[in-house]
Amino acid sequence: GGLFEVLERSLDADKRLIAVMATNRMPPRQAIPLLKIAMRDSVDDVRLLAYSIKDKHESEINERIKELTDGLKASDAENTNPITLEQASALRSLAFAYWELVYLELAEGQIKQFCLKACVEHAQRALNRLLDAPVAVLLARATLELGDTTAANRALDKALSFGIKPQVVSPHRAEIAFRENRFDDVRTSMAELDDIAFE
Repeated sequence: GGLFEVLERSLDADKRLIAVMATNRMPPRQAIPLLKIAMRDSVDDVRLLAYSIKDKHESEINERIKELTDGLKASDAENTNPITLEQASALRSLAFAYWELVYLELAEGQIKQFCLKACVEHAQRALNRLLDAPVAVLLARATLELGDTTAANRALDKALSFGIKPQVVSPHRAEIAFRENRFDDVRTSMAELDDIAFE
């Protein structure tokens, strides 16, 4: 909150520059929205530093994707179906890496669509070998982002069959119902969250 106030309202460019540098010590999910504010700054030093830090986050994810993809290519040359647990684990990591680019809003337009489709493809392949509820939820989120509510529902069913708590699924069910204009079902799904106790 303090960094947001500085970047949005401070007239002191040095303070805004220090605020941008402070994002280096923050998780990307918190840093990226602040960097996007700084990227609109009127002062070159502030704006360029923000671009540089954002590019560093993006490059780290892309490097991770490249390493995982290269590793899969090497292992695919030696293995046939069914895929090994090691390959499934790599596919799982790839799906989350592509989703991270979307979730952090580092991918836009056609690149975002590419990342979402890659996320779906790798998650589906991983689930052919793994009984992994978080990957099933990820698949639901990615397919929903692509507008496929039917596939998203199927993925949530799979997550439940893998033992995930219904409360984790309920917000996603509510979003699906909202997109399909089933507003009574939205209320039903959200009502399931009323029993959650926060300690």
